[in-house]
Amino acid sequence: KHGITPETIVKAVKDISHFGGSRKTKDEKKRRHLDPKKIPPDEAKRFIASLEVKMDLASQNMEFEKAAEMRDEIDAIREELGL
Repeated sequence: KHGITPETIVKAVKDISHFGGSRKTKDEKKRRHLDPKKIPPDEAKRFIASLEVKMDLASQNMEFEKAAEMRDEIDAIREELGL
């Protein structure tokens, strides 16, 4: 009617993880520098369990990025320790 043809918008996808500065807590920074091989096996299981509780809490609070980071860290620790 008005001579307008709908078209799909094409834009580049930007990585927004670098925007907003660093908002990581001291606990999160410590976890990144943790070497899973230095953790005794019985402590590793407790550490993983505590991370899982924190991950569940983060997901309940709709902090899905934080929960995903914890999930990835749990997977990395399990992979390195063979659990």
